[in-house]
Amino acid sequence: MTSQPVRQCGRLYVRNTCIAAIAGLGLVSGFANAQDCTPTVLGSLSLPGEQFAIAVQGDMAYLPGSSSGSLEVVDVSDPTNPMSVGSVFVGGQANNVSAVGSMVYVASGSAGLQVVDASDSANPFVSGSVDTNGAANAVVTSGSLAYLTVFPEGLRVIAGINGPTPTLIGSVTTPGNANDIAISGSYAYVADASGGLQVIDVSNPANPIIVGSVATPASATDVEIIGSFAIVTSGFSGLQVISVADPTDPMIVGSVDTPDFAGALDVQGTVAYVADRTISGLRVIDISDPTNPTTLGWVNPSGNETDVAVVGSVAYVSNGLGGLTVFDVRDCQPPFTIVWSTRDGGGSTVSSLEYTVTSTIAQPDTAAAMGPDFSIRSGFWEFFVDTSPAGCNAADLVEPFGVHDFGDVLAFLTAFGTMGSDADLVEPFGVFDFGDVLAFLTEFGTGCP
Repeated sequence: MTSQPVRQCGRLYVRNTCIAAIAGLGLVSGFANAQDCTPTVLGSLSLPGEQFAIAVQGDMAYLPGSSSGSLEVVDVSDPTNPMSVGSVFVGGQANNVSAVGSMVYVASGSAGLQVVDASDSANPFVSGSVDTNGAANAVVTSGSLAYLTVFPEGLRVIAGINGPTPTLIGSVTTPGNANDIAISGSYAYVADASGGLQVIDVSNPANPIIVGSVATPASATDVEIIGSFAIVTSGFSGLQVISVADPTDPMIVGSVDTPDFAGALDVQGTVAYVADRTISGLRVIDISDPTNPTTLGWVNPSGNETDVAVVGSVAYVSNGLGGLTVFDVRDCQPPFTIVWSTRDGGGSTVSSLEYTVTSTIAQPDTAAAMGPDFSIRSGFWEFFVDTSPAGCNAADLVEPFGVHDFGDVLAFLTAFGTMGSDADLVEPFGVFDFGDVLAFLTEFGTGCP
């Protein structure tokens, strides 16, 4: 039997709204644009101490209590109902936190770096520590190294962070008061308060060297690196976008003010989420055009948002008054593109806040292309119609046509096992199930005239 492919249009749904009905083959793009947005509260939790930082890893959030000297472990598997599950005293002033897997690293002021094993979330314990020769402000990790900003000295590099005796191996003094730090490649980027952004070559961790800097309009408080840009919160001057394409010559290329004190941020895709303290709380800023960052929305439920970590479409915000607030930021996500490849181009998907989703036209696996905010339903399905005289019905698959026999049964079973079109008889097309088997048996039982 000769068959000819026929293509059926599918639909693209984003945030449960159909945005495109696509026909034809080739590369097709659909767009869903972020509008002005207002993050909505999903849940909250009061905690002891004053939380000025947060890290989220899997289903757990880790919040150091600055005044309590403790690390709080919170189960956020249900964002609408965060639950405190564990706590450990780390001493000093627990200022900042970073987490990798079940290992948590706390910049704990006068207590230096505290390494916490949280593999048992209900019973976390300090597995190692090191004196940082100054008040530890912030910490990030890379492999077996930890990089800490230390007041008032600058940068510290710690080796062997997962062993019993972490060791200070390198340091460099910065001109300001080192607040926060980000690592990208062989460079450390330090938000250095009055020292602006300091760029430090850490290719030799034992001998970090300042290679570039740029002044910021106000105190540099936090930094994230996205591609060739450093996104820096600058206190009462809001958010600064700094090109670090040449690390030796960083340059401010864009900025946007915020109403209060921009103290910390997280960046996902082309959106920056800024903890802007008492007046404007959490601010959401589009940085897709680095030269013209634009505020998308804001919310201020508690009055003292101090840090933010965004995972998917959920923002976890620490509260300087003591606690955690969880926000739905789904409607604040940036524009994204859905791209289909040509037939047999593969069925992979890529999901991120700025989506590029590749799925296959005319393949059954298109139906499985889903992410937190999109689904491709039906896609382009290929089904087949007869183009030559052949069997009397759908069960008459092979010669001799006009007679139903074991050859037809064998042909159907072969097609069913290989997901061939001859076995895809009834809806939902592209899914090979009992309905197809029943349809074949019905046609086979009816027989030929």
